[in-house]
Amino acid sequence: MIQVGTKLKRHPWDAWLNRKRGEKVKLVKGKDFTCQTYAMTVQIRAAAKKRGRSVSLHVEEHGKDSMIIVTITGRI
Repeated sequence: MIQVGTKLKRHPWDAWLNRKRGEKVKLVKGKDFTCQTYAMTVQIRAAAKKRGRSVSLHVEEHGKDSMIIVTITGRI
């Protein structure tokens, strides 16, 4: 959890999503998030929309390991 002002946030959405178009962020399950991968993709899209961003997501799964590659595609 990250403290922002008086609130605790589970994920650093601004750090992950306030990037230039075309930049990528790699999120690793167990390190960056603990929920199911699909649930995290839903959260990412909602957080991006809230910030006026559009994203492209690519999920890679290798056995129990999974990661989500988030590419900033622009502003909405």
